[in-house]
Amino acid sequence: MQQADFSGIQIEIVGDVERFEGLHQQWTALLNGLDQRTPFLTHEWLLCWWKHFGRGFQLFLIVVWEDGCIRAVAPLMKGRLRYLGMPLRVVQSLSNFHTGRIDFIVREPKTRYLTAIFQALAAEEWDMFVMYPILSAAPAIEVLRDLSTDKGYRFFSEASLSSPYVEIGGNWEYFLSTLKSKKRRFLQSKWNHILEVGTPRLESCFCGVGHPVLINTVMEISGKSWKANEGTAIASTVREQGFYRELTETAHKKGWLDLHVLRVANEAVAFEYNLTFDGKNYALKMGYDAKFSKYSPGTVLKRLVFDHLHERGVKEQDFLGEDDQFKRTYTSKIRQHCYVRILRPNWRTNLIWLMRIHLWPWLKKIQIIAGHLPILDSGQHHREKADGSRTDGRK
Repeated sequence: MQQADFSGIQIEIVGDVERFEGLHQQWTALLNGLDQRTPFLTHEWLLCWWKHFGRGFQLFLIVVWEDGCIRAVAPLMKGRLRYLGMPLRVVQSLSNFHTGRIDFIVREPKTRYLTAIFQALAAEEWDMFVMYPILSAAPAIEVLRDLSTDKGYRFFSEASLSSPYVEIGGNWEYFLSTLKSKKRRFLQSKWNHILEVGTPRLESCFCGVGHPVLINTVMEISGKSWKANEGTAIASTVREQGFYRELTETAHKKGWLDLHVLRVANEAVAFEYNLTFDGKNYALKMGYDAKFSKYSPGTVLKRLVFDHLHERGVKEQDFLGEDDQFKRTYTSKIRQHCYVRILRPNWRTNLIWLMRIHLWPWLKKIQIIAGHLPILDSGQHHREKADGSRTDGRK
């Protein structure tokens, strides 16, 4: 790569929450000037995330300043984890399976500021850098790959979440007309089935309309869902509950909150926890009372939410998370994400590189063995945390 000119650039490493809080105005100004914006890169989201999920790590924000303004931010943290049985010093993004997608927050010229971030990162002591889930087409990936190669580091990325999204070009009836007849009949049958119980009704809190106390109903439904038994519901732990309650208050004040509860016969049976940001709707979580599962309440709720979004002029709903049959009912369009790792060479990371790159493809072909070897996990966002332990990112 060509040498970048760093004259006039100052690097600030932020390691305390008070300073993090103080960056709000400049951070927001930087993000507002970018084309690719999501709620997951806002100061509000990341500060809330850090407060509830950062336990056991040290905050490690790399902030690039020039001419008194923030030009780039790397939302990172650092700590010690075991990965594939190896104790490692890790720097990773402020993200987990509650995060729709993550990236560096960088204005143009991106290469110049990303190089400054990389140099600050290289000056720290770490064994592995991890960022997930980042869009596979994100410009930062190519820059990181080139810089890592020049430095003698080992860079590799693996496919992670394939997140479906649906474009909203009209109301529900218009949308149905764009689907194949088999899907139309399927969706209509679900609506007809729930009418046997009662008329579906939508209770919402959005853009300052409604009251955020609706989150209490969401928590109740979440506790009755199949996800509660698997530990993936938003009410599963104190941390999850705290995060979503604080996010609800913040998003409501900002006008981002798009919270919906499906009621049938005056009983709350399903919910969607969404954020609407910069004209797009992001479906963070959904769930339903397991006793209503035979009525497909999630499908019924999606119909009502679809009309709600159309009436408000929202042009897209990003389903986030992993691809699945439910989401494929509505769309075939996806955004591919990946899991980026950079290894700084030493005996531990050399062994990881050997297992991941050279042994992995061969071992994965041996299905009988693979079923009994925990290290054979694919490393995808929805199956694995940074420390190699398993989780579940299904929404």
